[in-house]
Amino acid sequence: MSGVWRSTVLLTLAMCWLMWAFTYLAQLHPLVAPRRSDLRPEYAE
Repeated sequence: MSGVWRSTVLLTLAMCWLMWAFTYLAQLHPLVAPRRSDLRPEYAE
């Protein structure tokens, strides 16, 4: 039974780390850049 618990804990830690890594990398290199909507038309890109 300890093998099941060890596998569960290791898989949980691995999946939490993967979720953290994906979130961190997604914030480092966003696919869509944020755009400001409160700029006047002459300053908007």
